[in-house]
Amino acid sequence: MKKTFLFTIILTLGLLMQSCSNNEDEALKPVSFSISVKYDETFNNQITKSSSVTIVNNETGNKYTVKSDDNGVAQFNQILPGTYSVSATKVMQSAEFSDTFGYTPTETEINFNGSQSGLLVNNLTVTVNIVMKTSKVGDFVIKQIHYGGSDTQKGASIRDQFIEIYNNSNTVQYADGLYIAQLYGSFATTVYTYTLANGQYDWSKSAEMTIGDKANTDYVYASNIFVIPGDGTKYPVQPGKSLVLAQSAINHKS
Repeated sequence: MKKTFLFTIILTLGLLMQSCSNNEDEALKPVSFSISVKYDETFNNQITKSSSVTIVNNETGNKYTVKSDDNGVAQFNQILPGTYSVSATKVMQSAEFSDTFGYTPTETEINFNGSQSGLLVNNLTVTVNIVMKTSKVGDFVIKQIHYGGSDTQKGASIRDQFIEIYNNSNTVQYADGLYIAQLYGSFATTVYTYTLANGQYDWSKSAEMTIGDKANTDYVYASNIFVIPGDGTKYPVQPGKSLVLAQSAINHKS
């Protein structure tokens, strides 16, 4: 009796362990799933053809890109389970825009984007929906601010701070007349009678300030303002290229 009971327990445990092992193996197998891409309600939720859909594994950094088909579906096959970020882009010329939506846009090129973060991909993932919205491509954007610097005593002669300005458009941009401002504010979060609840200065209480709360919401205040000189075409920046503003601009080329 005892032997039979013991055998039953061992058999049950064995089956449970095998079941758990099978489940774990199943969870690690590559899976296939689709991403459905549509424009937002502004464009009547139409399907998005030929959009570029990219998924990136948050842990490994592995990236996969697929074009959406005529039904607005991007099919991903044999993808390892994990957590992914999803981004979709579509660049549409004005002629295609007119054919698709029935009216002529004001721009010659229209950009659409959609995204989703924290997508859990596993054997239960079937279809993911991404909504595309229009986005304006900016001209100049701040790509990088390097503020590390060096020890004021041991490396006082080395000042390697710089700001990188990137041409985010698809045309040549000129940096002539571009202003860069360093804003004035408080680093502390302590609240005083002359600060806001977040510790920043309450500019509405400044001397001779007459615009009330708009002083805090509609304006910014600069400690330094720099401007790039030029005649309007002296400093061209090509599409996808950058302009670097360095505190100590030294040519280290031999």
